[in-house]
Amino acid sequence: MTPVIIIRHPAYVFPSWLRAAASYGASVDSPKFKIPGSLRWQRFIYDFYRTYYDKIDDEEKKGLPIVIDGDDLVEDTQGQMKKFCGLVGLDESGIQYSWESAGRPTDNVSNAFIGNLKESTGVIKGLSFSRDPDLDEQVKKWTEEWDEETAGKLREAVLSSLPDYRYLRTRCL
Repeated sequence: MTPVIIIRHPAYVFPSWLRAAASYGASVDSPKFKIPGSLRWQRFIYDFYRTYYDKIDDEEKKGLPIVIDGDDLVEDTQGQMKKFCGLVGLDESGIQYSWESAGRPTDNVSNAFIGNLKESTGVIKGLSFSRDPDLDEQVKKWTEEWDEETAGKLREAVLSSLPDYRYLRTRCL
């Protein structure tokens, strides 16, 4: 078993989740709002495995667990997958980089969360996300999209997740 953790900058995760979760009435006021964008649990899992592998002193486990930034995966899909396959011993020729569209889901919640994936025919390129987005600029965008209060709560959520993101980011492929 090879543990793999995929991360993304919280300044992109929280607003993305909020847009999708609005399909079932969720908001930044939900007591569970910070959970989907938090990387706290991923960091705990990373640290658990890293400590375990260090204790068993297994040379094959030195690079584990594997951490991949989702934006790196989008920007350099084949490069990231080549590295990943090399680490886990998979044949890279078996990877499918394009597929037939499955069409959008008909229910609103599924469509909000996985509609783009289902409708895609491959990795969607060209969205170009900054690795270290200007949080003040993001807050301006969120204020325009929602309102000042929501933007402030998004900012607070991002700031609370940044230490874990940065910690895991330094351990990416």
